[in-house]
Amino acid sequence: MKITKRIIPLVLAFCLILMAVGCSSQKTDESANTDADVQETAQNTDLEAADNVAALIDAIYVQTWSEDTDAQCEAAKAAWDALTDEQKEMVSGENADPDYFGRDTGDASLDDPRNSDDIGANELLVVSFGTSYNDSRVADIKGVEDALAAAYPDWSVRRAFTSQIIINHVYARDGENSNSALLVGIEPENFGSDHPLAGIEIQRKIESKAFEAAGGDYSAPCQLVGDFLADKKSTKLSFVKPTCPTGVVPGNIRDILPEKITDTMASAIIKMDKMLSRFALPDAVLTAPETRSSSPVRILRNDIYQSNIRGVYPCGEGAGYAGGIVSAAVDGIR
Repeated sequence: MKITKRIIPLVLAFCLILMAVGCSSQKTDESANTDADVQETAQNTDLEAADNVAALIDAIYVQTWSEDTDAQCEAAKAAWDALTDEQKEMVSGENADPDYFGRDTGDASLDDPRNSDDIGANELLVVSFGTSYNDSRVADIKGVEDALAAAYPDWSVRRAFTSQIIINHVYARDGENSNSALLVGIEPENFGSDHPLAGIEIQRKIESKAFEAAGGDYSAPCQLVGDFLADKKSTKLSFVKPTCPTGVVPGNIRDILPEKITDTMASAIIKMDKMLSRFALPDAVLTAPETRSSSPVRILRNDIYQSNIRGVYPCGEGAGYAGGIVSAAVDGIR
């Protein structure tokens, strides 16, 4: 009887130990399962974010432009920028991969798009398939354009790509907006006066009107290109975001600039749109005026480019002989 009494507590203790070990093992398994679930959920979230970017990239990897293309390019870049480094490595689609936005192809700022100087009477349009490799574009396409500009100093050199895929890639990756300037020359006969400083007076009048039209707080007047061509006041902007640091106020630029200038601008926009796709994009933003692009007065010079002061050779924009970077450089070479 004594032996039996000792065995029973031992058996009970053994059973309790087994039960405790079993409970501990169950908790460990549940914890492991929870960690695995969390890890799987995180992986699924990463993959979902990467797949979303891949779909956005594939959507702009097209040769046909639509009214939604620019907004799609911006959305693709914004979504890519929001990814972690690990998520970026997971991007994979029909045409999408991490290199679409992630590959270093050189410094885009070394390139010259060629379409930001004044529009002249003589223009050379350099058309190519295009490339999204910045170093290659600078060495090859820009090299050809530079050579043409040097060989034909009286002509304005323009650039156009035929591949919408390349245009979308460069636009999405390297810049939110593509900027250009429309400069219209004003001759002395347009001044309305023979006074030597009549050009400065026109300059001041335009600047005063612009200041008042934008509310007097140094914001700049602006207008959608579509509204400008239709001579209709803009009341709000579309998807193109202005980059003017002081801000913009929608309105009608025709109320600020002389008719000769606005008519010439409208004609130039329509003409350039035939050579450069979307130059007359209705939602593009015109910001005006740019009154200090060249001098409103001209220092006279003789046949050897010397002024009436011996040894002084006025040239370039400040002296009134150019209206852009290229034309100023050419005048300096002369």
